[in-house]
Amino acid sequence: LGAGTERVFLENYAKSIGIGKNISFRGWINAPWELLQSSQVFLQTSFYEGFGMSLVEAYMYGCFVVSTDVGIASELINIPRDGQICSVQNVECLTGGIIKAMDESPLQSDETEKRKEKIKNLIPYKTFDEYAKVFIGYLDKVCYKGYETL
Repeated sequence: LGAGTERVFLENYAKSIGIGKNISFRGWINAPWELLQSSQVFLQTSFYEGFGMSLVEAYMYGCFVVSTDVGIASELINIPRDGQICSVQNVECLTGGIIKAMDESPLQSDETEKRKEKIKNLIPYKTFDEYAKVFIGYLDKVCYKGYETL
């Protein structure tokens, strides 16, 4: 999912090594949840994530998450049950995580509900407005005395 400057290169590379028929480059999808619900593994190979909302979404829908150690990954994923976390650019670890994911059984619905509850505890703000109020309060205390609006 997603799009970027490397897409054409990756599509051509997949074809050149004979796996092009096994990979679907979907591009940007506005509502990826249906696809996540039917996926067994979610792979994220980012060098950096500020937070990692895509990890949260994949986790919430029951995917076995294989990710580099970026954003919220280490707080979210219980290893080895929920996924595998690898250092950035550790191809062997990422590959091993994918293979492990293919051997795992899909989550039961009660496990998915436990994941949703964990996410609620990690992300305490239900709306942007709630988050913005806390953030502005923090800015007011720490950085910008008297700062009231964004």
